[in-house]
Amino acid sequence: EETNLLERRGYHFGCGCNMGTVLRVLVRAIGRDPVAIFQGEADLKVKCPRCAGLFVVTPEALDRYLEIEGEEGKTSDD
Repeated sequence: EETNLLERRGYHFGCGCNMGTVLRVLVRAIGRDPVAIFQGEADLKVKCPRCAGLFVVTPEALDRYLEIEGEEGKTSDD
């Protein structure tokens, strides 16, 4: 008798980390200066210590994060 695949299921065991979390930690640890963060590199490879998820941080991603963070931090009184 021949067997066939009935269904395929994907599983993910990540810790819930994401690029936003990685960028937030970088900015809090190193500051908002891209030169200090990238130190001449084209990008940074960040590995989550909990789930080993790999994130590639680019200067463009950092710029977008800083723009969004700046907009969220503003109030109507600014």
